[in-house]
Amino acid sequence: TAALALAAFAVIGAAGAEDHHDGVAPTLLISLDGFRASYLDAQPESALPNLNALWREGVRASLYPQFVSKTFPNHYSIVTGLNEEHHGIVANHMWDPNLRAEFTMASTGTEWWSEGEPIWVTASRADVRTKTYFWPGSESVVNNRRPDVYFPYDPRTTFEERVDVVAQWVRDAVAETDPNTRRPSPAFMALYFDEPDHAGHVHGPHSAQVKAAVRRVDVALGRLRDAAGADAWNRTNVVVVADHGMAPLSPTRVVNLGDDACGLNFTSLFVTGDGVAAHLWRRRGPAEQTPADGSRPLDDSSDDFGADGGFTIEEARAMARAVTACHPNVTAWAREDVPARLRYSANARIGPVVVAADVGYVMCGYGSFDAKARRELHLDPGVDLAAARSLDPANWALAHVADAGCAPACVTGTNGVGQVSDTHSMSDVHCGGAHGYDNASPEMRAVFLARGPLFRSDGARLVGELGYESSEAEALVGDGAATSDGSVHAGTTADAERWQSRTLAFDNVIVHSIVAAGLGLDLDPASVMPDGAPPPRLDGVLDDELANLLFRDGVGVRSGPGGDGAKKGALTPDEDDDEGEDGGGGGRDGTAAWVVAVGVVAIVVGAIVVGARGYVRGGDANFAYVKL
Repeated sequence: TAALALAAFAVIGAAGAEDHHDGVAPTLLISLDGFRASYLDAQPESALPNLNALWREGVRASLYPQFVSKTFPNHYSIVTGLNEEHHGIVANHMWDPNLRAEFTMASTGTEWWSEGEPIWVTASRADVRTKTYFWPGSESVVNNRRPDVYFPYDPRTTFEERVDVVAQWVRDAVAETDPNTRRPSPAFMALYFDEPDHAGHVHGPHSAQVKAAVRRVDVALGRLRDAAGADAWNRTNVVVVADHGMAPLSPTRVVNLGDDACGLNFTSLFVTGDGVAAHLWRRRGPAEQTPADGSRPLDDSSDDFGADGGFTIEEARAMARAVTACHPNVTAWAREDVPARLRYSANARIGPVVVAADVGYVMCGYGSFDAKARRELHLDPGVDLAAARSLDPANWALAHVADAGCAPACVTGTNGVGQVSDTHSMSDVHCGGAHGYDNASPEMRAVFLARGPLFRSDGARLVGELGYESSEAEALVGDGAATSDGSVHAGTTADAERWQSRTLAFDNVIVHSIVAAGLGLDLDPASVMPDGAPPPRLDGVLDDELANLLFRDGVGVRSGPGGDGAKKGALTPDEDDDEGEDGGGGGRDGTAAWVVAVGVVAIVVGAIVVGARGYVRGGDANFAYVKL
């Protein structure tokens, strides 16, 4: 029956190209900053042909970011396989009490980036060529290595300039043949786009401007594919990810930490992080300005808090209790008490007190560190900061919103390049967006797409639950009829958020292991790499269950329970949807052998489905959801 045939597609993947039987190939990792998992479903497939081709020729899932769900920390988690507390990039803006120095997004010193080993360093240790275009951290020397080719970040570089260079990299990588296998040698490449993050900050995740930014990225990816050429593209593993999602802001969801009746005194505090997730460090009083640890005295223009951050553990806990009690939409912890699931306490760069806003809320109103504010905002000494309480550089992450004339009234800060943004009021319920929130929240989920010799090529959307405990991921939501272009979604915000809740999400540190599999790197802790040293330690490792969901039959880690039948949680289009038939070096090729295989497997799967936990079909039988 048609139902059995559809179920078969959810269990069996297409045969891949014979010259890539092990999936090892040049591998391109692409980041679309701030690409929320729901964005791809918020527009008809015809509006995003290139992103959807990546899905239809490969596989789709979503990612949980790390907490805090910010840009630099999560980009480094993706390429190191480490949580933020272990790789040390714990915020876009942070203080290191041991270095007695401040980190910004312009910091490239080895001392900041060396707590984790990025994949380009590991690949280099295995004599794999590495090239990166704007990936955070790739400008820095780690373990005496950099990528073979890298570019210092320059936002003025157009998307077209970026993809034209990377397309040449792809062609060159495929042309370099391993004499032993006569296949393209593995090579690591990375590419970064700053959209749709910027549009999301300025206009909010549900805006027309975000949809336009997503289409702009789609066009860039189409240009990349065309410039690389079909042969090189199909011989390359392409992994598309994002660092985090985006949540809408509202004028009713502003927390003024300095404007409360709780008597909190922020005048002695230095705040790092931003208005979504902040770290509190206490300035020493006059009697404490010559600390016993020998650090330099604190004056009006210095930020030196000692190794303890200026708080004893008892003081930090008291401050956290006071902040939490005073503000119902903010939670504060002493660093040692941050919930274990957030994995955000075991690093000295995390402040003694961590303050996190609820999703969609922003914090402001504590602009009391005058000297720092004057330096960062380039203010004239005559400016009265006491009167301008909202001149708080910790709110710089919301500056994009202020630039657009649409921000909570309390927000005034830098726009990331030292310019002062004016304060505006919000006239729309959802105007502007932010991220950095609890990484388990749906709004923070990020996109994951992959295609190429390593990956299944049947256009599967993985569904269900893996990694985090979340009842939301188990929920089966209403499925509307297919749209006229054959997509399995209607291209609306509501539809996109329903799909977001059922698309399988896994921890983004596992992307490191997925890329390593594409490069053929052995990261077994008991192994020794070609340079004679062990591989780096990882916080997340690709297991058999997820490998069986993502990879083509016969490649990667395939020893999970149930063998090929373990491809549970896969959602695929039906056999009449012919998008992507020629992609990924495999796919439904229409041969007699494929038809016979489907028929045979359909019979077997039919027996399984009878006893399965659930089988749900959409209104027009354009897809099947199989949960075995």
